[in-house]
Amino acid sequence: MHKVEKELKETSKQVENFEKRKMDSKAEENKLLANITEKKKEIEISNRLNEIFLAYDKEFLTLKDANDDGGIAQLMQKVADDFCYSKTENAIKEMQQEIDALKKALELEKEKEKVYQTELRKMKLEEEKLQSSCSKWKSDIERVISDRKMLEKLVEEKEKECAKTKDEEEARMKEDMKKEQESKELEVLKSTYMKDIEDLKNEIKEMGVQHRQKIAAIEKRTHEYWQSCLKNEKEIAQSKADITYYKTKISEMGKKIDEARSADQLSAGSPVLVRPTFQPEPPRFPPMMPPHLSRLPPPFLPPPPHLLFAPRGPNHPFDSSFE
Repeated sequence: MHKVEKELKETSKQVENFEKRKMDSKAEENKLLANITEKKKEIEISNRLNEIFLAYDKEFLTLKDANDDGGIAQLMQKVADDFCYSKTENAIKEMQQEIDALKKALELEKEKEKVYQTELRKMKLEEEKLQSSCSKWKSDIERVISDRKMLEKLVEEKEKECAKTKDEEEARMKEDMKKEQESKELEVLKSTYMKDIEDLKNEIKEMGVQHRQKIAAIEKRTHEYWQSCLKNEKEIAQSKADITYYKTKISEMGKKIDEARSADQLSAGSPVLVRPTFQPEPPRFPPMMPPHLSRLPPPFLPPPPHLLFAPRGPNHPFDSSFE
């Protein structure tokens, strides 16, 4: 039990670290997307400037064909005064390099997302291990309950056998007393039978005390197993809810990445890929309830320990006398 609690604490700690890394990754991704948007605006401005330069070039060719040296000189002076083509070209190259660097950073973020998915699969395997251990505890509880039923059956058979032996001995003793009432040997035999019966009574009482102690210990152990299983099921359900939450967040992050990728692909003219949306799984099994308590009407409240393990009253067969 302590080992399972320790594993659950480690799993929750890993989930918290994973959530923290996921939030950091999301912040970096938003920052990269903002940088990409800004660089796209700069590229649009550069394309516009390129169109202006092409218009100047077309006007220059027209003046050249017309052999208008004065117009060409004025055009060159205007271009030199308004723009510097080499600087603009260098700025466009630098912006393109920055865009490539941002794309590489985005690829690195995708690799990190793959690592996070691998860690999530490992956490799912750990959850399956915890579920297997919980099923093992359930089987142990069922075995203890079957042992208890077997002990109760053995006690009942022993009581019937002892009662039958008592009746036979009393009948035989009465018959011998009627046949030999005046014989001393009959008196000795009677005293012997009475002593044997008293010893048998004491033995039955001792056996009853021992069996009651065993049954009380089995009931107590069954109640403890049941409480531990309920606690483990609550912790597993909480882990499932946390994993579903994190899967949903990862799916949303993937959608945002896909939207950014689709925008890049649309601008480049390539086909757009859409990531499937994550759907949380339904619960696999209902909460566990012990078989000896499953017939109670809902809502179920377990009996207090002072009633569950209370000693039996004087009307119990073990405490009754033969008189």
